[in-house]
Amino acid sequence: MNLLNAHKIEYSLPGRTLLQDVDLNLTKGEKVGLVGRNGSGKSTLLRILSGELKPDSGSVTLRGQTELRYLDQLPELDDCQGLTLRRVVTLGAPRLVKLRARYEEVCKEMEAASDSAQKELSKELNRLTDQLTLHDAWDLETRADQLLSMMGFPDSKIPLDGLSGGELKRVAMARTLLVPPDILLLDEPTNHLDIATITWLEGFLKSANFTVLMVTHDRFFLERVCTKIVEVADLTLYSFQGNYSQYLELKAERESQKARQQERFDNVMRQETDWLKRGPKARSTKQKARLQRVQTMLDEGSGVLVEPGQTEDEPWDLGTKRLGKKVVTLDVESHKILKPLHFRLEPGERVGLVGANGSGKTTFLELLAGRTQPQKGKLDIGDTVQIGYFDQHTDRLAHLPPETRVLDAVKDIATTVPLSNGKELTAARLCEMFLFTGTQQGTPIGKLSGGERKRLELLRILISRPNLFLADEPTNDLDIETLSRLEYFLDGFPGCVCIASHDRFLLQRLCDRILIFRDGYLEEANASILDNIEAGFFDSKKEPATKVKRETVEVSQAPAPPSKRKLSYKEKTQLLELEESIPKWEDEIKALDLEIAENASSYGAIRGLYEQKQALEKQLEEGVERWAELEELKEALEDTV
Repeated sequence: MNLLNAHKIEYSLPGRTLLQDVDLNLTKGEKVGLVGRNGSGKSTLLRILSGELKPDSGSVTLRGQTELRYLDQLPELDDCQGLTLRRVVTLGAPRLVKLRARYEEVCKEMEAASDSAQKELSKELNRLTDQLTLHDAWDLETRADQLLSMMGFPDSKIPLDGLSGGELKRVAMARTLLVPPDILLLDEPTNHLDIATITWLEGFLKSANFTVLMVTHDRFFLERVCTKIVEVADLTLYSFQGNYSQYLELKAERESQKARQQERFDNVMRQETDWLKRGPKARSTKQKARLQRVQTMLDEGSGVLVEPGQTEDEPWDLGTKRLGKKVVTLDVESHKILKPLHFRLEPGERVGLVGANGSGKTTFLELLAGRTQPQKGKLDIGDTVQIGYFDQHTDRLAHLPPETRVLDAVKDIATTVPLSNGKELTAARLCEMFLFTGTQQGTPIGKLSGGERKRLELLRILISRPNLFLADEPTNDLDIETLSRLEYFLDGFPGCVCIASHDRFLLQRLCDRILIFRDGYLEEANASILDNIEAGFFDSKKEPATKVKRETVEVSQAPAPPSKRKLSYKEKTQLLELEESIPKWEDEIKALDLEIAENASSYGAIRGLYEQKQALEKQLEEGVERWAELEELKEALEDTV
């Protein structure tokens, strides 16, 4: 069932067309990923679909009473200043908040009303009760607290004032998910979220029955959540049914067809050009028709099908200075949030830094970069080390006039860059390799989008030829093509890499060490980010280690046969207790349901009863799960005896 239909959407900026003749349909329950280069019009399309931006032409139609909600990259919550986080989130369900307010009003009115008035008020109260029960609106505050906790806010009573942009985005995400709409539009939902929260959000959206259209560069997110990928390119949309890997396969097939068409075009054009060079007399009708054919082909084939910089056949080893045996050694007794640690970076190592916001990753990178010295401890950097540091807060283009062209901004660092094979790359070619092609190299930096600006900053750092590349959340705001370009460069990078990121694809591809930060402590985990997720290393409840421990990876062996033991005394006792408790919890829940029905006219009583019921249901769910585990273990042990 179609919920949204966008028909022949067109939108232009001064001197530039973004979208032309765009059609898009969204059906009930589908999860759609919107991909494309920075500046291609992805966010603009979301704003048009949300009604926030009016297209130059075309229409957007919603089916019936379909509710659509849009979460921007940088949501504004200015009207919520002074409110607690819990209140901000519950206001995300204004209709239910109004229903609850009216419910409370009716309850008060009934206390002072006459018998005849009470009859009408009772009918309204029943209608309100049905609505609130239907939408599960009795425990909005409890659900708000749970969502805020998932987003990294254990205390929902703190005020909104003073939160950072990333924190505001997480509060806005909780507010959006409190009562999801029929269609949810998300612009870069994983930015500013740690890996544990991203993994939770994946599961939430994947199992949701509402429709989602999201712009994201998180390739694992696209792979695990999406049922369709829509690419914004060449001013229009290309749809691919399936998840991200299926999209790549279908796109490769499409690009292969385009390449074959280009080859046929080139062959015909060579023949026609040879004919023109022979100087035929263009007097006959046949000759005039042939000239017209050449002109038509030139008009239709003037667009380059395979853009410069999209091939990866050139070496990216920029001839960085060779590292000595000593790179970086950091010993810290204490420094801001960091607890005692010893860290040594060996030549050629690639280290991924992961952890919740505020856990110490940026502080750690600032120390490695030599920007700060440990309050108690020592930093030792090798003599041959040349550091390139990409931090998420510094604008490395700020000193350049806004009218500076992209090409000149690159030349500001180097006009040519030598390669390790003795050749060299020009600034223009380097721009192409980082997806600034053709006329884009003449674009003033003041007119670049956020992602394009970040791409240029990365390029300037990389062509300065560091042999130690440090990066703090480099993937935020970058499109997938730029991420692939960065990963391809770092694949052949001969130096050391240390990256703080929540991008699981990048970490999985590049890193041979993973360090997990928990409140200033460091813990070394498996080099595979996926294995870490499955092992629960990103669970905030896991006890941290006090220092980094290098672990050797052993060759996997066949699993040992199960030991022939019986349930322990503790396990037997727990099993018996659960067998007695589970029926009691079920009876208590039934009793609470009856009590809720009897107290329909008392909002305060109902709210407390719902909270009791919710706590019991959670206790019952955990108890049944543990009982099943113990029963399964008991049967398995009996079978081995």
